[in-house]
Amino acid sequence: MEKLEYEYIIVLSLAFPSVNVNFREKDIGNNISEAVGDFDFRFDGRKSIELLEITKQSIVIKLSISFTPKNVTREISAFSQILVQDYNFDKYSAKVGRLFKIVIGSYPEGIEPPGHNRSMYYSGVKEEIMGYMPEVVSKVINNIHQDTSVFIKMSNEILAADNIDKLDNYIQQLENLVSIATNKKDIMVRSKQ
Repeated sequence: MEKLEYEYIIVLSLAFPSVNVNFREKDIGNNISEAVGDFDFRFDGRKSIELLEITKQSIVIKLSISFTPKNVTREISAFSQILVQDYNFDKYSAKVGRLFKIVIGSYPEGIEPPGHNRSMYYSGVKEEIMGYMPEVVSKVINNIHQDTSVFIKMSNEILAADNIDKLDNYIQQLENLVSIATNKKDIMVRSKQ
């Protein structure tokens, strides 16, 4: 059996919700837990998922894997398939074949996020994982480059973009920020209850 030495913290939220679903509802939460077990059984020794937290709108997992994947999101696509095929989660998505929006909150040491400046990447996702795992948060914060003009730089880059692919990338980043803010708000509301 290979050692599962690469660990990624991943936040999943519905990409195109068709209904207002609360992942914390008992039956839905149980389905998610069972799907994690199904995934682990299917990939025993090669990769596993640990369920870190379920919020109203997101699922936070730790993916442990024995190799460096080319595309981390593909490595958990089977988890989405299990939820759709075995637990009918497709009813929560307005877009066929597209269940989750995925934010990778933490990469293994020495692995760079593809296509991202690491310090900008971490400053963009630190709120996403805040409240989930203190040791991950402190690791992320230690890697953040303090840059007070990120908003100004990003605005200038958007305005100067000369192709559609760049603009699509910025749109995805902004969608991720909206998801981060929504999840943070959910955590704050929940902590006050």
